Amino acid sequence: MGSPQRGSLPLRHKGASDGVTRLPLCSSDEIVHALERAGFRPARPARGTHLAMSKEIGGRTVTTVVILGKREVPRGTLHGILRLAEISPEEFAPLLRRR
Repeated sequence: MGSPQRGSLPLRHKGASDGVTRLPLCSSDEIVHALERAGFRPARPARGTHLAMSKEIGGRTVTTVVILGKREVPRGTLHGILRLAEISPEEFAPLLRRR
């Protein structure tokens, strides 16, 4: 199995169990646009290098923070952003509309 190309979906870990989606490498802009497609909006104006985004889910507000200005956000950081946003990798993949 060759090395995966940036942006190819879905990606899987080598030896991963069936159904496990590996998070792609994404830019900050791609993450912000995907979260907007999921219904998130800026919670307040961006301050410095971070943007807080929020969404009402079941009568409560869910907030996540995206670091701005990155060509490639590390997968662990993206995992944390999605965990705070309560979005699974499987739900996130279709929100990424690659050009």
